[in-house]
Amino acid sequence: MWALVLAPLAVVAAVGVGAGIAWIFLFGDDPWPPAAQSFILALGAVAGLLTAAAAIWIGNDRGKAAQVLRASNSRAGWRRAAALLAPPVFFALFIASSFWVRERNDRQVMTSAATQEAGFADFVGATKRIAGLTVTTDSQGVVHATVRISGDRAGGYRLKWHVAPSTVDRPLISSDRALALDRQDDEVPIAFSIEDLRNQYQAVVLAGHGGALIDELFRLEVLLEPVPTEEERLRLPPGELHRLETSESPLQSRQTEAFPVRFTVSN
Repeated sequence: MWALVLAPLAVVAAVGVGAGIAWIFLFGDDPWPPAAQSFILALGAVAGLLTAAAAIWIGNDRGKAAQVLRASNSRAGWRRAAALLAPPVFFALFIASSFWVRERNDRQVMTSAATQEAGFADFVGATKRIAGLTVTTDSQGVVHATVRISGDRAGGYRLKWHVAPSTVDRPLISSDRALALDRQDDEVPIAFSIEDLRNQYQAVVLAGHGGALIDELFRLEVLLEPVPTEEERLRLPPGELHRLETSESPLQSRQTEAFPVRFTVSN
């Protein structure tokens, strides 16, 4: 029994130590030669055989002593035999139950992760996306943009947008709006004036100075993201809510449209 318990442990320990030494001191992340794997496996086999042989030899020696003891006192001999047999049996059962519990827990974790991943994929697929973005300027100097939105998920969303010159990566006009959208496709209007754009350009880009003719492309960048309900938050993968609030997330939809602008900034 001790041979059956200790030999596999010796194989695992020898293979682990051999692989660790080979990785740290010999090969690292470089490709390993085929002989290295054979040598490590042979090392584990030798360690297992030696451990099994030692356990059998010690057990045989103890068995002879127990047989002599049984001849003089059979009851004491049986107690001694049971005491020698109990530890390896208990140890084997403990290891087997540990592996079974670990395998069951891993299976439950994998099942839960797969279910969560499938639910998140459905959530991403149903979330509304920006289907189109158009920008026009009327004769009154007002820029009109239309954000076309499509998707199945009804509920709360946030629409964030900003306008920036193509030559400067600094937003001049921005907005953050809360939307309540139904299952139908939607169109959300955005409007701002060229006068506001001129004033912000003078303040942000020209630092208050004037006397410049601005004739370049500006870009309107639009971001649409859902506002998850409490139930949806609980179904999100770990860290997804943080990504939704601070960086890029597959739940977000972005689109950019460039449009020409021409105005004069006076002194």
